[in-house]
Amino acid sequence: MIEGLASNFSDKEDALQYYTALHHGVDYFVTRNIFDYKTALGSFPISTTEEFLSALG
Repeated sequence: MIEGLASNFSDKEDALQYYTALHHGVDYFVTRNIFDYKTALGSFPISTTEEFLSALG
């Protein structure tokens, strides 16, 4: 949680969601606005709903 608050994310809510996902080892991160996560570390794919569903099949 402290990582999210100390991060370069402009929106701290996005930072907290991202770092929570990171610490829980998620495989994918799905969001309406991938541009909010431009400072993400790249540990898992970040995609829109449409991109995620398209990748499934």
